[in-house]
Amino acid sequence: MDGRSVCVNGTWSPTPPECVPKSCRIPARLHVFFLKRRTSQILQSGDVIEDGTSATMICLRGFHLQGNGELECRRGVIVRPIGHYECLIPSLAIGTIYPQGRTLADGQTGTLVCPTKNITVSCSRGVISPAPNCIGNATTFCAAPLDTTPALIYSMQNKQRIELDRFQTAYPNGTIFQYKCVEQREEANGIECINGEWISNLLPCCKIDVHCFF
Repeated sequence: MDGRSVCVNGTWSPTPPECVPKSCRIPARLHVFFLKRRTSQILQSGDVIEDGTSATMICLRGFHLQGNGELECRRGVIVRPIGHYECLIPSLAIGTIYPQGRTLADGQTGTLVCPTKNITVSCSRGVISPAPNCIGNATTFCAAPLDTTPALIYSMQNKQRIELDRFQTAYPNGTIFQYKCVEQREEANGIECINGEWISNLLPCCKIDVHCFF
């Protein structure tokens, strides 16, 4: 069709075409869905909404909105940029993210402070990357054991015994817990951190207030 119509006996033939406003495609956003105004139809990122239509962006559980959450289509253009999401800072067994708080703003960077190194993390669209993890794939650390029995805690370096603090949140591979003697103790008297796991070690228990040698 070339866009022309001819008037025949008072009627245009073919029916003249119309120029109609363009629709809009909902931009990609993670961890959200959209509720179309008036109908409450559920929409997803990538869906098309008609000119003059509005929708509200709803966060999934565990996320909350940062920025504008009202989407309006006007002649093929989203009127105002819709928001991104803050990132919830997870609870970590090992390490702490700074600045401390409950969230990082979208685009904000933070520092994950680990026992042996610091890692820069950033928040983008509700996701912290890289995933906060002081242990990593090498599993060179063990989380502090739950057993609170008094113990001599140490590692051997160059045939020297290095004593460690009881209140650390993580211990490097090679750390040994040699527990003090407790009556009717059923667990092993020693454990050692090997490849990120505590492994039972057949060590003698330590008498109270006496350093153990073997």
